[in-house]
Amino acid sequence: MKAQTSFLMKGIYLILVLVTIAIVLNQIVGLNLQTKNEEKSLEVQRTANNILETLVGSSNCLAYEETGEVGEKTIPLSTHRVIDIDKLKSFAKKYSDVEPECARDYKYRFSVEVKKYNLTRIFERKYPQIPFPGNRDIVLIFDNSGSMKGGKLDTARAAALKMIDCADSTDRLAVVTFGDGQGDSYLCDAIQKTKLTFLDNESKSYFTGVLSTVQAFFGTPLEKSLKKAVEVLEKESTDPGRSKMIILMTDGGENCCNGCESCKCGKTYECVNYCKDSLCNNVEKIVPKGIPVFPIGFLVDTLSEKALKCVASKTNGIYFPATESELAKIFCEIGGGEILKENVETWNFGVQDHSYSDALKSSVSISTGVSIRYGETKVQPGLVTITVYDGELERLTGLVDNVCSTGIEMSGDMILSYATYTKTVGNDNLICMNSDKEFCSVFSCKRDVEMPDLAPGHHLLKASLENGKIVVTV
Repeated sequence: MKAQTSFLMKGIYLILVLVTIAIVLNQIVGLNLQTKNEEKSLEVQRTANNILETLVGSSNCLAYEETGEVGEKTIPLSTHRVIDIDKLKSFAKKYSDVEPECARDYKYRFSVEVKKYNLTRIFERKYPQIPFPGNRDIVLIFDNSGSMKGGKLDTARAAALKMIDCADSTDRLAVVTFGDGQGDSYLCDAIQKTKLTFLDNESKSYFTGVLSTVQAFFGTPLEKSLKKAVEVLEKESTDPGRSKMIILMTDGGENCCNGCESCKCGKTYECVNYCKDSLCNNVEKIVPKGIPVFPIGFLVDTLSEKALKCVASKTNGIYFPATESELAKIFCEIGGGEILKENVETWNFGVQDHSYSDALKSSVSISTGVSIRYGETKVQPGLVTITVYDGELERLTGLVDNVCSTGIEMSGDMILSYATYTKTVGNDNLICMNSDKEFCSVFSCKRDVEMPDLAPGHHLLKASLENGKIVVTV
């Protein structure tokens, strides 16, 4: 009896061990499958990012092409995230159902939608010295000296934020303020409050938070702040395709120049008189050529205004006198201009039909903000959205299109969910599947494609270029 009980218990233990092993193996298989799916998803995501960057950043695709001077040579430049309206219209017409050659991927296929927002920015070139909106690196010197206390500081904060509304989303802004006695900051020092930051939809709240912490305190170190602004541009603005500029908003004159310590910095009258010529005399030593400075004199006196006009003149900038009611308008004018409402306009290109149901393995959509350039005086904000498809039709068309483009024989291991066949409609060659409905995708290849009808299942396919047509065999 004991022997039978012992045998029975051993059997039960054995069954439990086997069940446990089965559960562990099932979890391992599940984890491996999950890992593979995650890796595949990341690969499709990376592909979408790479294609999108190529579309908006390459002059071979949609990027606006301009030229720049390097030494004595004129070289072509691509302006990042500024797309050319003429190229966009051409793509929408030429590539209405296939991907453009400049960004084609033979493993996946993609569709693109470009929207012009219902907000239009009109930039009137009253002042050719102001760099055209888009791809600018701007340093704002924000006066927070003691004389800015009260309502003046609040007005200046609101006006500076207005510039963010009027600038382009591809512009970047950094803020430099004066010493405020906090931490280790010297009362006559200049402090970098932010790094160069893109002026997108989220940046306004960020800069609102930064400027709200700025308090009015003591001196006006204009020379030091210009040096700090130049330092920011030299360290953080290294792309030769981006223009550089400095905005100097102040309500007074320099009172922290070298040697001013004997005047006990903060005693404005004594120090401004001591430093009255210093800023004008030294600005060309501080600011390199090619970086215009745009001083805004916020209710300044005659002596201070003279110095600010000198700064503008010697750096090829413009001086703007401002009252409280005019300050926001001036910031907006430097930023890019007022915004006018218009209807949304949409362009599409790339593959419009893709795998369906079980034949579609995954798809990823990502978007990025751009500027759409209409000409010398007009740019409009836009949004580019790309959707990348990973499916059975995409892999088949990729195999054929790759051979068509390179002329090199290629093979592919395909698992097909539905009956698959080719057909011709007009001038287009299509590959189709049929489940509860027919769905097709257009080959980019304009050669004739010869392929046998394929039943659902596993197929090893070979594609080659023969006598001017693509031949697919099993």
